[in-house]
Parts: sequence; C-alpha cells; structure tokens
Amino acid sequence: MPSERQPSSASTAADESSASKSAPSSEDYGYSVFPKRDPGADYKAPARFIGFRAWRHNRCLKNVLDCSMTDPFIRYLIVAIRSRGCSFTLSRNVSCERCRFSFSGGYDPMRKQVAVCENEFWAKPGICSVLRHELIHAFDDCRAVMFKGADEEAKEPNESLDRLACTEIRAASLNHCMLGAAKMEGYTGMFNYAGQHQHCVKSKALMSVLAARQISRPEGEAAIERVFDRCYADLEPFGRIPASLKSFRSIAIALSLTALGTAIQFRRLANGPEMLLPVPLPVPRPLPDA
Repeated sequence: MPSERQPSSASTAADESSASKSAPSSEDYGYSVFPKRDPGADYKAPARFIGFRAWRHNRCLKNVLDCSMTDPFIRYLIVAIRSRGCSFTLSRNVSCERCRFSFSGGYDPMRKQVAVCENEFWAKPGICSVLRHELIHAFDDCRAVMFKGADEEAKEPNESLDRLACTEIRAASLNHCMLGAAKMEGYTGMFNYAGQHQHCVKSKALMSVLAARQISRPEGEAAIERVFDRCYADLEPFGRIPASLKSFRSIAIALSLTALGTAIQFRRLANGPEMLLPVPLPVPRPLPDA
C-alpha cells in the first residue's frame, strides 16, 4: 500500500549485468523497498537496544499482536489462511522493519512474510490497516492463484504483472474501498455506489501496482483492466464486500456458524447415528381454537 516510486534505468551494460546478478529471478518483488530483504544491498541492522528506534520497534510488535487479537477482519483472514493448509504465526510470518521511501508495508511471497514498515506506522490503526491489506495477499499466495514461487518463470510476458494486479484489486475491494472508508476519502457518495466503488478499487490497485513494479502508468492501467472483472468478482474468503469493520463482525459470526454447522454434519457422517450431537428442536405450539 505504498506511494508511487519513480522507475530507475541502468545507464550502462555493466550496471545491467550487475543488477541481473543481484536479482534472485526475473520476478520483481520490490525488495529494494525493504533494505534487509534486498539481495543486492549491503544491509546492517540498526541497534535497537535503547532509544526511539527500540521503542518504535517494540510498539509495532505490540500493535501487531493487538490487531491480531481484536480486529475481526484480521482474525478471520488468519483462520482462512490456516484452513487452506498454510501455517501462519505472528512471530514467523509478520515482521516489523524499516523501509525505504514512503511505504507502509508489503508481502514477501518467497519468505511468506508480511512486512510492516515500523518507520511509517507504529500506531495501532495504521498497523491494522497494513495487516488487513497484506493478509489478503498472503491468502491469495496460500491459494496459489495469484503468486508463484520466485523460482518459477511466468508462462506469458504479462502473467506476473497480472497476478500482482489481481491481488491488489482484491485487497482494495475487500479492505480499502469499504463503504465507510471510501466515503471518508471521497471516492464514493450517496448515489451510484457500485460504479464509484469500482473506481475506488481501480485507483487504489493502480497506485499499489505502480509502487511495487518499475513500470509506466499505461502498463499498470492495462494490467488492471485485463484482470479486473474476474478479480473484482472474487470475494474469497468473505463471500461479500463488508460495508465497514463493524458490519464485518456480522459476516464473521455468520461464517463461523456456517463452519460450525458443517463440522457438526461431518461428525454425524463420520461417527454414525449413535454419535449424533443433540440439537434441540422447537416444540410445536397447539393451534388456537377456531
């Protein structure tokens, strides 16, 4: 969810060869934004024992934990990732670290980690927003629909960019462009919410794609349009676009009850009729006298 970044071009053949050696593959994951993840950078971690940096880092870690415990959107995404067979723990899959430029966070598909930029956000609301966005990318990675491993080559020239555009469209649709947030930022009004919501999604997704890849604006817009209809209609794992975080609680409760009913049904099928869970039935009331 970063701001735009100006693309850099190699001026000599030597620069191009050195850049190709430092990159792990033809896939660009935006590692230059995260110093300790950049394979071509000589990164030395700053001391965090005392002072403001230590406070900021510890504050970020605390708020990551708080968000995972109190935010229903984040809690449900973590459960959805695990239900797909992917392991997820905060200590392993979420990292608070310093970032370059004006970035708020990112998802690393090679390390399966969400990176939260502690030098941009350390207050709880900002960190919760970053986690909601990046966990959608983590879910898409777990589904193996959007991302592939960095060692796999794209079959088509635009396949890698299209996967990125798709997951950014979903993150914008399910998180940033919820009714309440979109109204506050001026993307939607009282009328024609569907059309304005799509405009909000395209704008947010384009900004993220341009920030993560060194491409021109027309290339980013073309990628968004190529995959928009399919990815905008993909509402997994929620089933619908929540109007706000408050309304999402009702979605989470409904989905939890559905999952409970499915679990009860599977238990009935597995254990036979003698192991049926007792489900009380309503007692019929007598009809009133005519």
